[in-house]
Amino acid sequence: MEGDEIKQLVMGGAFLVLGVFIYLKAKRAQRKAAEEA
Repeated sequence: MEGDEIKQLVMGGAFLVLGVFIYLKAKRAQRKAAEEA
């Protein structure tokens, strides 16, 4: 396995985790706003 391949894999994994984190954070904020209204 090439080092470049590993780098791509790590970048993809980090991007995925970041996306899920942002998604959950947005959902939580949305729910909190809905409760306040």
